[in-house]
Amino acid sequence: MKWFVGSFPIAVLAILFSLFIGGLFYKNERETPPVGGDGQESVNAKASLRAQYLELGKITPNEIKAIVIFFLTVFFWVTDGFHFDLFGFQISLVIVTLISGTLFFMPYIGIATWQDAKIPWELLLFSVGAYAVGLALDDSGGASFILNAVFGSVDLAALGFFNLYAIVTCIALFSHLVFTSKTVRTIILIPTVIGIAKAAGVNPLALALPAAFTISDVITLPPQSKPSLIFYSTGYFSVLNQFAYGMVVLFGKWLLLLLASFTWFKIIGIC
Repeated sequence: MKWFVGSFPIAVLAILFSLFIGGLFYKNERETPPVGGDGQESVNAKASLRAQYLELGKITPNEIKAIVIFFLTVFFWVTDGFHFDLFGFQISLVIVTLISGTLFFMPYIGIATWQDAKIPWELLLFSVGAYAVGLALDDSGGASFILNAVFGSVDLAALGFFNLYAIVTCIALFSHLVFTSKTVRTIILIPTVIGIAKAAGVNPLALALPAAFTISDVITLPPQSKPSLIFYSTGYFSVLNQFAYGMVVLFGKWLLLLLASFTWFKIIGIC
């Protein structure tokens, strides 16, 4: 719940900013390629999507079940700090995930069978490769060397909180360009950020939590997250499109984090 309270306003504003930037970047690219053979005019992308949406028809019972299971999962995730008060015991986030996954396959309750569970092996292989590279950088000391090279020769205390906060959140936000795996980024970055905060005489929460809010920002290149790879595979945009859009959106997210450091984060007690 504390994570939710801290990050939700930033996430909402970042989404709105991303929609605005998308409209600016691609306002002249709203048409799909010609459909149905040579000579046929291009159709407006929005009209095409609208037609596909109408073809879906009304919401189905299975879709309702999926929505209910999804919101139950999110509810148990964000209320983990209140489980003892609500139920008298703590429910592990891992157990919540396993229960939710099981519900999808239960007779009468679920919406799928085990035969429907097609494993995307290419995405699993991508994840394995990302973990391997990230862990190799961590185990070999390469990641620590990079971070120490950035901060080792700097008088952290002399920087002041805001300057240090700006540097740390910027590095955390764009670190996915080097460390692909979100798990590996967390393993490498968060302990380092806590150490930097202690060395500078700053509350570790004020640096580590905002840095953690950036871990899932991986929208610049297709290989940097499975959703990005799926979006790219639709063929609607190029790698350069995605990179330019992602860099601008993440820069906007960084500015939002800077603004939050002396507004929202002050109010809720993070900074």
